[in-house]
Amino acid sequence: MPQQQFELPSKLLKFYSRDEIVRFLKSLLEGYQKEAEKYGDRLGTLMRTNPQEAAKIDPKGKNVSKGWMKLGTLMVNVSDPSRAMTEVMYQAHDDIKLKLASATAALSSFEQGANSVIPENMIYLLFLRNGIPERIIAQNPDAKRDTFAFAASYKVI
Repeated sequence: MPQQQFELPSKLLKFYSRDEIVRFLKSLLEGYQKEAEKYGDRLGTLMRTNPQEAAKIDPKGKNVSKGWMKLGTLMVNVSDPSRAMTEVMYQAHDDIKLKLASATAALSSFEQGANSVIPENMIYLLFLRNGIPERIIAQNPDAKRDTFAFAASYKVI
């Protein structure tokens, strides 16, 4: 069984400078680029080794091939695994390219507008939704934080 580190696709990350956000976004882009290249290389190899099978698959992933069965919320293919694998690889490649494009746009927007919109010397929370940078919250580190206080009295009977 492959060892996979669990990583939430949607999360809130804390940064202490705008430069940290830029470094994070660049590393995120690099990771997406490597994954896109990996899937692209696999698909290219598949097309060269089995061009007639690859030609049957819609590169846009809009047409689902035959052989898929519904298993609750999952789809299972046992009749044509090589074609199913190719189809899923196209879909994964498209998803990664979409994330790459969105992350690139986020980095570009951040680099162009950070100085004019986002104040310096703040704590920044970056919200990632499905691996795509979506929102930034700037908090003043000196602001008094609301804290939870619990007061109770007990009586022994």
